[in-house]
Amino acid sequence: MLTRKNILFAILIVCAATFIYNFKTYSKKYRHLFNSYYTHHKPPRRVPPGTPFPIEREKEVIDKIHLAQNPQTSAEQLAQLAQEEDTFVQQLVARHPNSTENILKALLDKKDKHIAQSILMRPNLSTKMLSQLVNFREEYIQQLIARHPNTSPEILTKLCSYPSFRVVWEVACNPNSTSIVLTEAIRSNSPDGQKLSQFIEVRRAVARHSQTDPQILTELASDSEWQVRDQVASNPNTTVETRTLLTKDENEYVRQTALAKQK
Repeated sequence: MLTRKNILFAILIVCAATFIYNFKTYSKKYRHLFNSYYTHHKPPRRVPPGTPFPIEREKEVIDKIHLAQNPQTSAEQLAQLAQEEDTFVQQLVARHPNSTENILKALLDKKDKHIAQSILMRPNLSTKMLSQLVNFREEYIQQLIARHPNTSPEILTKLCSYPSFRVVWEVACNPNSTSIVLTEAIRSNSPDGQKLSQFIEVRRAVARHSQTDPQILTELASDSEWQVRDQVASNPNTTVETRTLLTKDENEYVRQTALAKQK
């Protein structure tokens, strides 16, 4: 019995078979035209045929890369490498432990964000160098500054005004952040500057920090997220009154943390 579904299926098979037959026929018939077009319309080569490959130039760059990676390379040699045009060589110089602050300043003058990122990989940066790196407005650069162990509270306070919450979160996680910096961080993303941050990551980091002001912890004790309240309950700066209030929290984990800290 022929149904509408069977008829449509039969029509579909006939159309598919016709398409395959026509495709094979026309592809054989006009293949020479496509080949002829491609032959006369090839994209031009970037390098003319017969041009020798600059092996000497490549070997020179590789030697400089190896020199910049060698831990025995002197400061004088690194100063010369810092003047090279190759950005990768400059990044290696920026990371080298023997590079002096004068070399790093010369590299910073190039205003290259990749070089700045390489400089921030150094654990022994001075506060002056970090204050110059703040001028780079890329988010990942600001995050690396906020995460650096030598970043001063003054620089961390400036970073609290950055629009990305990820930078503010890094500030809240930095052990160098003081109670003033943390107060600035927790209120940085609020519309009027008085309410707490709308981002749970920032509130949780501030609630966990050892330098958070007890007044801020009291405000965070009524946070809508139980993870924030749990960090408040475990913070040693939380007042006895606030921790007692958290022993009656609606969340079991918060109550257990508060009771454990009371003992």
